[in-house]
Amino acid sequence: MTTLLRKAAVVPVSDYDEGTAVLAEKSHKLLGYYELKYHLAKEKDRVSCGNMVEVLNKMQVFPYDKASVKKYKKRTEFLFRFSGKALIGTIYDAIGLFCFASLILTAISCCWFSAGFWVATSAICTVVSFIVVIATGDKVKDYKAKWKKIPIKDYDKLIPEFALQTAVDLKERIPSVSIYIEELIVNEVPRDPFLVATDASGNEFYLEVWNEPKFRKHS
Repeated sequence: MTTLLRKAAVVPVSDYDEGTAVLAEKSHKLLGYYELKYHLAKEKDRVSCGNMVEVLNKMQVFPYDKASVKKYKKRTEFLFRFSGKALIGTIYDAIGLFCFASLILTAISCCWFSAGFWVATSAICTVVSFIVVIATGDKVKDYKAKWKKIPIKDYDKLIPEFALQTAVDLKERIPSVSIYIEELIVNEVPRDPFLVATDASGNEFYLEVWNEPKFRKHS
């Protein structure tokens, strides 16, 4: 099983400062030179990320390593795609893939084969698969195992105190931060919620995760 790892983030070094920003603006306006302004626009993202990292370090909150989070989410979603009603969604996806493959096969058959058997067979498979996908689409949309991100203000389930405290402390220090809950929806039931913070530049930090419904904190 993939393990979630916390990792103390290093504050990124940035070339951005107000003096350089003024020079970049003037060089763009007076000389038509845009490269420094473009460079600093990207560097502002590093500044925003650095501010968040500094605050989190002071709070002694070390985000989960993004690589381990990505692996954990992919593996967990894959495992639950074959459980309960989520299996219906997996089968639905497979039918959709089959429909696409049949369409490609039909096109190849039309180009390469003079006999009508392959063309007719592929066409029938494509039409049948397409009808099944269209007819069942609305019924299985909630049966898939999928990760969903919800703004904390719209979250209607209890959040354990340790995670809520982290969110409150961070919001007090950085009012511009956006807080989300990201959870895996399996058979219409949420699992493994993450507390996610996003800074003004869109940098994401996975801060806490817990088990429903007992609020047991993941290690």
